[in-house]
Amino acid sequence: MMNRTTAVFLAALLFGGAGQAFAQDDVEAAESAPVDDRPLNTITIDPLPLIFGVLSLEYERAVAPAVSIYAGPSINFGTSVDDPDSAFGLGLDMGARFFPWGKAPEGFFIAADFGVAYASATDGETDTSASAVAYAVGGSIGYTFLIADVFDLSLGVGAQYADFEIKVANDSIGFSGVLPTLRLALGAAF
Repeated sequence: MMNRTTAVFLAALLFGGAGQAFAQDDVEAAESAPVDDRPLNTITIDPLPLIFGVLSLEYERAVAPAVSIYAGPSINFGTSVDDPDSAFGLGLDMGARFFPWGKAPEGFFIAADFGVAYASATDGETDTSASAVAYAVGGSIGYTFLIADVFDLSLGVGAQYADFEIKVANDSIGFSGVLPTLRLALGAAF
């Protein structure tokens, strides 16, 4: 009859060897599996809104093979040279992109987005100020190129409903309604 020490030793040897064999199988499977080391993150700036006095930055992260989420700050310096009215806005834009071919954040995408901002305006004639919460909701389609897995170039077109109108005295500053959107984002991928 085996003593207790011999039984424990044999059990450890038997089960330890089996565990080691399973671990070896896992290592071999991992070594033979294809490695996808493409970038999952991007940081971009879109220069097109600068035409209207808006600076927007964006951080995007692929959270699944076909889905990315993004968020970023925006600043609106909505003062024009020939207009006595002035406006300022500070906001956060966020959304999600769906990549039908499963290569997020690269390739053709369909996006939905939402933005919210604190906006203030001053009527230049009466020197009266007001502030409000502004928002926008929209959608777009586009294509993102990751060049050499380092540079990001993203193009898109869409539409959004925006309410950036502030009532100041007897005047309305800003706008409210459906607007077209264009995307020309440049940045880095990592």
